[in-house]
Amino acid sequence: YNAVNSILANGIPALSYATGQNEVGTLINQNQNRNLNIADDKPNDWPNRGEPYNYRWLHNDIKKMAYLYTFKAFDEMVKKGELK
Repeated sequence: YNAVNSILANGIPALSYATGQNEVGTLINQNQNRNLNIADDKPNDWPNRGEPYNYRWLHNDIKKMAYLYTFKAFDEMVKKGELK
């Protein structure tokens, strides 16, 4: 297990500078947070993880959950980011 972590940490070259190397510009509208636990952003069949999380949206769900469950969040990002 430690060998795998070492290879991942040291054996793969970085494609960008470390966080903090370059200044990040301010957002036009800094109040763009969204509560993804509201019912509008989760389909009716959102999985139950059991206690203590139950049906909550967790931080990594955006990448770990199937698109079937996260498409509304992605659609919102496309809309807010004017990516279409």
